[in-house]
Amino acid sequence: MNNKYIPIFIVSMIILIISIILSVLYGHQSYSLLTLKDVIFNLDLTNTDQQIIYQLRIPRTLLALIIGASLGVSGVLVQALTNNSMASPCIFGINAGASLGIVLCLLFLPAVSINVIILASLLGSTFTAICIAVSSYYCDNDPIKVTLIGVVITSLISSMTIIGIISNGGNPQEVLAWITGTLVDKNTIPIVAISTLGIAVILSLLMSPQINTLILGNDVATSLGQNLILWKIVFTVLIIIFAGIAVSLSGAIGFIGLVVPHITKYIIGSNYRFIIPFSMIFGAIFLVLADVLTRALSLNIDLPIGLTMAIIGAPFLLYLTQKKNLA
Repeated sequence: MNNKYIPIFIVSMIILIISIILSVLYGHQSYSLLTLKDVIFNLDLTNTDQQIIYQLRIPRTLLALIIGASLGVSGVLVQALTNNSMASPCIFGINAGASLGIVLCLLFLPAVSINVIILASLLGSTFTAICIAVSSYYCDNDPIKVTLIGVVITSLISSMTIIGIISNGGNPQEVLAWITGTLVDKNTIPIVAISTLGIAVILSLLMSPQINTLILGNDVATSLGQNLILWKIVFTVLIIIFAGIAVSLSGAIGFIGLVVPHITKYIIGSNYRFIIPFSMIFGAIFLVLADVLTRALSLNIDLPIGLTMAIIGAPFLLYLTQKKNLA
């Protein structure tokens, strides 16, 4: 690792650890560090406080770490692939497509396993990614036009998802869970999801030099011997995997893929060899802290974390749009 990134890495890891501790200890019922120490070194599941931390808080925090990292890096890949600073899996409807895929799967196959749900989520994400790719081609990759098309597709697919849930007797809380995302009652993380994300992370890190070449432009990348079509397909598949699996675990949590890449580039610079790993760290920190904030705001009820992300992300999108217009 380049020496200039070492202090950033150390500070980031300290913030990450503090975020994890806050997430585990803080909520509707707060606990002390002593209780956490007992859970780590002297676990007693007959103790209610230790049971809550071990069976609810720790899995929820781990899930936030995994999803935050996945959505953070997927946002980086989307923006690099489209050369669009306003792009994200949320804005382009990839998250919404995954939600629709899951809902349709549960409507027709209500007793399926989590592996089938993950597959349905990936298929939904793939469908939306194809729609965006076709739209980009006909819009000459104009960032504003493609972003607006993404917003329209997201709204349309979200509406279809709501209709699907309600027509099947679903309640408003279930609608909110899939449309905006939630970390509530998510106590298990499937092995297939972890292993697939692990492979995607490794591939993203190994292929980061290709991203550095792609962002120079199609002509330059081609002159350097890059197979543009192949690499764009590979990175699109990685985006679908990161976003699709994240949605299958928590619903469509938005705006992490928009905000985190900008924070990462501002701090790290333009080298994707370092942007990709740091976007995972920053994404994990961002979602864990957002979850803590959501619990602080929700008092005695569990609000979907996606609502907090929308409060943060929507003004950020408006800022980027205004910045584009001024440019």
